[in-house]
Amino acid sequence: SEVLDIAIADNGDLVAFAVNDVVRADIATGKVLNLYQNALPSLANSGDRFDGERFVVGGAKALSVFEAPSKVQMLAELPGDWVFAGDVAYDKQHAAIYASARTRSGSGDDRLWRYELANNSWTKIGPLGFSGVIGLDFACDGKLYGVVVQPGSPLLIEVEVATGKPREVGRLSGVPSVMGAAGRD
Repeated sequence: SEVLDIAIADNGDLVAFAVNDVVRADIATGKVLNLYQNALPSLANSGDRFDGERFVVGGAKALSVFEAPSKVQMLAELPGDWVFAGDVAYDKQHAAIYASARTRSGSGDDRLWRYELANNSWTKIGPLGFSGVIGLDFACDGKLYGVVVQPGSPLLIEVEVATGKPREVGRLSGVPSVMGAAGRD
């Protein structure tokens, strides 16, 4: 499988997220452990870590990957005709996951969705105002930012988590394309 994203576990192992599989590799020995086969029909993106846990989305499915001990758990799927559009971000303050999603047909703007860890369910928040919202992450100030794929240069947006309403922050001039976003605690 083609590897689309990676993470480094707290113990130094590499966790790779591929189109169909989640694998773990001991970097020192090269030993590979297949954690989960046929996990996702396609990988949209992997998200933030939370206490050794990483959230991964693809198609309408979501996974929780625990780095130690190695364990993969399926989370609730997006309901109806929705599939993940690009990225997932963990809100540590509210113990929730936010993700961008679109209809299977790809028509219309992406929507912001919120996953509640406590009740294993997704809630549609609202339209993001753009299609192609592929990067999401929380900044140190608790604000959610996203990157929108657009011709010319990608657009940086700030997203209101209660409504999904975007506010344009600016263009990423000189950057031909972006495949995700990462923040810092």
